Amino acid sequence: MMFVTAPLAPAPFHPGDEWLRDLIAAPGDQVQPVGPTEGDRALFVVLHRSRGLWTHIYRVQRQPGRSGGLVALLRVLEGDQVEQAVCWANGMA
Repeated sequence: MMFVTAPLAPAPFHPGDEWLRDLIAAPGDQVQPVGPTEGDRALFVVLHRSRGLWTHIYRVQRQPGRSGGLVALLRVLEGDQVEQAVCWANGMA
């Protein structure tokens, strides 16, 4: 399994967080952190490629004492709209 990703956001999220990639990305997807992390919360823009091109913006929150986290899908854009999604998400950060 191979992921095409940008480095994930700094602690508490890091590239070793397999659960994070499993929740928001599939092999071949592009994951980009947006803005600073806020404690246990972070925003990510994901370009999904498995069923056509879709750009999603996610808020991920680590759950203390659990191996996973909560994921909120904030916005869906059709096609490769990573730049627009990053701009939008930076307003949320």
